[in-house]
Amino acid sequence: MNHHGYRCFYLITLITQKIISSRHVRFDQNSFPSQQAAETPYPVVSPLILVPPSIPWSALIPVPETTPPPPPEATPPPPPLPKNPMPAKDPYWNGAMGEEYSSLIKARMWDLVPRPAATNIVRSLWNFRHKFDANGEISGYKARFCANGKSQELGVDCNKTFSPVAKPATVVMHVAVAKDWPLHQLDVKNAFLNGDLEETVYMHQPPGFVDQTKPDHVCILKRSLYGLKQAPRAWNNRFASFAKKISFAQSVSDPSLFIYCHGADLAYLLRYVDDIGLTASSTKLLQSIIASLHKEFEMNCNPCCTPVDTKAKLSLEGEPVSHLTLYRSLASALQYLTFTRADLAYAIQQVCLSMHDPAEPHFAALKRILCYIKGIISHGLHIHKSPVDQLTAYSDVDRAGCPSTRRSTSGFSVFLEDSLTSWSSKQQATVSRSTAEAGYKAVVNDVAETTWLRNLLGEMKLPVTKATIVFGDIL
Repeated sequence: MNHHGYRCFYLITLITQKIISSRHVRFDQNSFPSQQAAETPYPVVSPLILVPPSIPWSALIPVPETTPPPPPEATPPPPPLPKNPMPAKDPYWNGAMGEEYSSLIKARMWDLVPRPAATNIVRSLWNFRHKFDANGEISGYKARFCANGKSQELGVDCNKTFSPVAKPATVVMHVAVAKDWPLHQLDVKNAFLNGDLEETVYMHQPPGFVDQTKPDHVCILKRSLYGLKQAPRAWNNRFASFAKKISFAQSVSDPSLFIYCHGADLAYLLRYVDDIGLTASSTKLLQSIIASLHKEFEMNCNPCCTPVDTKAKLSLEGEPVSHLTLYRSLASALQYLTFTRADLAYAIQQVCLSMHDPAEPHFAALKRILCYIKGIISHGLHIHKSPVDQLTAYSDVDRAGCPSTRRSTSGFSVFLEDSLTSWSSKQQATVSRSTAEAGYKAVVNDVAETTWLRNLLGEMKLPVTKATIVFGDIL
């Protein structure tokens, strides 16, 4: 093929080790510069360059490329969570399901009866999750059999569902430290399975474990089951009945607190769902109460041994987050840290305001909280040993801090002597017309909290003798 042009080419001949140049000529690439050079079976170096004499000719011969080593085998992903209702044949989950089913049968959670006519039958389902160790590797598989509360009918198989929850104020811990009492934390295993039902509840047999001799029968529940709407209330009633049986009195100010008073012996028992905090005036009394709890419930017992951008304000604007479930799961889990970490109260309150429709700025704020926690993971609440007869409160307000609703955010902290006892950060329900109005609203919340604490300490036989001082940001 002939080419015309005014270009300059350089060709290296490996036989004569000479450089041949061509300028402003017409040439045939099939025979240029000579037939002998074209037929030489040496490889052609590309691209053609002018080589300085200092470079040896052997360096111009191309070296065959070596095949890169295969990448190391990645850790196989965990087996997916079952999505079908019948995963009993799955090798990863059948063991976990069988273990859960056997424990429920052993506890005699239900009886099989013929299906009654014209009666609501609650659906049943399985929940699955992976269990991870400290290194993030899968250590096991957990299957939980639950009732589907969405299929219950109010007034038929469920009535009252409210259950009291302990307030996050750490009065019990402060009293234990101030009095130098022993303090224990207990965890009730499968707490909701201990509740006694007041209603008659029929439920379908567990998927994958239908009795082949009675396939048309249904389960009549004898005890509460996870997923039932009244399960938290049933567990609370069962625990309260047992606490009163062993001479505890339920507090009026906080229904989750139970007080034991017999002569000089005092004990306080605080329940938060399935976690129990227990302190007593003597080790003998403490061990006696723990022994009684172990006889009634299966439990574990263990001795107690700037997160937010201060300039920017979170609004409801922004791109929706792509991982909505992950955002809600993380934000919900972080709320538990506010029970012992007052420095996180405001930041976590801000990201929880948008749980219904979070945007990317909210996700960025949530990640910032996680980074902050990682840096101060060894920090905690310092409780001083001191008398219990003085309450001091502080309140503050961020007027019109929310750029979307223009509502203010109130915050307060209450000290029992030198120890921080109670704190809160919460958005006000209405828009304030002035800084003074927003400040007075914050003080009202502070006074309400201190009044409740004084009543609670009075019930605990620890009356506060000094007046409560409240400092507010009003002007």
